[in-house]
Amino acid sequence: MHRKIGKRGVSLVDNWVEMFMVLLLILGLVISFLSDAAIVSYFIILICGFIVGRLYYLKRAKMRFPFYILVLGFLVGFIAGIELNSRGLIPLILLFFAVGCYLGYYVHEKRWLR
Repeated sequence: MHRKIGKRGVSLVDNWVEMFMVLLLILGLVISFLSDAAIVSYFIILICGFIVGRLYYLKRAKMRFPFYILVLGFLVGFIAGIELNSRGLIPLILLFFAVGCYLGYYVHEKRWLR
């Protein structure tokens, strides 16, 4: 079901993943610019990882590739903003995100949160 791109522009039905990825990339960039200190950035990415872990737990049976693309878009935007502000280390950002994902999944797997 591919539609041609005509005079009206890009079809949202066919290209929704790319559009939302760009939106999340910009959102990650803005959030990283708004965080003043490196410790705030680490806390924000930990919370974002927790949310991704929760979403992964809830949708793990029906998880599709677009989910990973959207998460990657947000991470790239967040890391780009961190690098432009020269606050924080990329490995620490990725570590906090991974820990947040694991904690989000584990907390829901153990049914501590519903």
